[in-house]
Amino acid sequence: MGENGNWFVGNADTNVPVTGPQGLNSADLIFTGTGQTVEEVINSIKSLEEKTLSDCIQITSRI
Repeated sequence: MGENGNWFVGNADTNVPVTGPQGLNSADLIFTGTGQTVEEVINSIKSLEEKTLSDCIQITSRI
């Protein structure tokens, strides 16, 4: 790495920066199987946690 922040091959400046552009953070990632972001998945889980036992019994009895 040169003083200018580029990769060097021998003494030749490649004009390629050592660091790349800022990547995605975890909140920007998409879950492949669901097409949902992390935030959407967390909200789905939270909404499931809010279900009552009677809701679960009603759902089970319909199957």
